[in-house]
Amino acid sequence: MHLVLQSTQAKGAWSFRNHKNWKRISDMLSLQARRYGVQLCEVVNGGDHLQLILKIKNRELFNSFVRAVSGIIAMMVTGAAKTRALKHKFWDFRPWSRVVALIRNYSVQGDEVVQKYLVEARIFNFKEAPA
Repeated sequence: MHLVLQSTQAKGAWSFRNHKNWKRISDMLSLQARRYGVQLCEVVNGGDHLQLILKIKNRELFNSFVRAVSGIIAMMVTGAAKTRALKHKFWDFRPWSRVVALIRNYSVQGDEVVQKYLVEARIFNFKEAPA
């Protein structure tokens, strides 16, 4: 499964590439993946978007994983909580996903078809090469 989470608000101190945020996000992703039985194959951090390649066994657990991850990331990065709500929503769109065949040595960075589709569908525009 290929999953994309994007936020145009993720700039500066809220950027996913910020060393503090990236460490916390990567630790949280591995923890939530174990909790929901999801296997993380690849994580690509674009600063304002995350691309995840996952192996899932159960659709319901995948849905719970996506809900948990998107909520936790938004709270971690922005410092929001129940008592400190954000004025504007953090995520631009609902998480975008598609089923992909896992191929040995597959990489999102090298998949030009996926990158082209995401740009043409205006899900996001790469200002720089995805990392």
